[in-house]
Amino acid sequence: MRINSLLILCAFLLMGCAENTDHTASTKKGSESPEQQELNLTVTHSFVTDTNEHYRGLEIHDKVAVIGGSQGNILVYDFKLDSLRIFFTAEGIHIRDIDKISDGSHTALGITQPAQILFRDMPSDSFIVVFEGKDSLMFLDGIDFWENEYGIAFGDPIDGYPLVLFRELYDKTWSRVKEVDFPKEASNYAGFAASGTSIKCLPNGVAIIGLGNETAKVLRTPDYGMTWDLIDVPFHKEPNGTGIYSMAFKDSLNGVAVGGHWQNVTCDSSKIYTTDGGLSWHLSEGVQEYRSCVTYYKDDVYISTGTTGTDISYDGGKSWQLLDTIGYNAIAFQKDGTGIAVGSYGRITLLELK
Repeated sequence: MRINSLLILCAFLLMGCAENTDHTASTKKGSESPEQQELNLTVTHSFVTDTNEHYRGLEIHDKVAVIGGSQGNILVYDFKLDSLRIFFTAEGIHIRDIDKISDGSHTALGITQPAQILFRDMPSDSFIVVFEGKDSLMFLDGIDFWENEYGIAFGDPIDGYPLVLFRELYDKTWSRVKEVDFPKEASNYAGFAASGTSIKCLPNGVAIIGLGNETAKVLRTPDYGMTWDLIDVPFHKEPNGTGIYSMAFKDSLNGVAVGGHWQNVTCDSSKIYTTDGGLSWHLSEGVQEYRSCVTYYKDDVYISTGTTGTDISYDGGKSWQLLDTIGYNAIAFQKDGTGIAVGSYGRITLLELK
């Protein structure tokens, strides 16, 4: 597969536009501690790149955001320099997930059938394909890494059992977890690649995967994929199905999952939370519409986004309020409140939460 590096700043001058706006949304916390102040969400800058590009992959670290799109473009926004550029183009690969590994390298997940995993080692400025599915039906949904650089990826069931790939330490190759390691019922559930964030690695070998069908489930391993449990979650049954599209964790115990179904945005159960590392889940109160991404901000604050808007929780996901009627495919924030959101038709938006 041919993959060319591309760095064309003028592309954004020709086909992009930027505009400042004073669009601001705010919400107050409900009955939380008085230390938590009202937070406002402000759009500080908007870019429209190629309108044929739909962005869903998003990763933010060290004042830099890395973005993946449907046309194979991997973009970098530098918050310090206030610059957006195309860093790399993976021709013919639809990027749905971008992840930074603890050693500074990056992986990108492509859903173009057969599925691909790309890898960028430091200090290289290019990605190489390190995994490509042999079955044309293979579809990958998400990828994540533990702090020790072991990695895990998952996709929809194939050959009658869940598709989970595992990467050993310092090894760029990926191998599939054996069928015998999964509960039989797990093959009835598939994943969602709406933002590449429906899988989460936690300390000490725990990994959690969000799934769905008529109801939602969580597939959880406590030991780096050696054994797995299929866990019920309190999503209600929906006519077109339902499932978990995204997860975010504050620490090894406290986390949030969101989802529903993109064709039924007014579903009555789309947000849940856990306080025991994903062993049990509880239905949240407040806004319960389809959401494709959730991100942890700080303290007990989470932000979720989707088709009909963007929400905020001040209490670890127990309750949610609408923060803005504008929604995105994926969203992420830094601890200083600066953030970025990406959407369809070339939309990239800089945000500030304060």
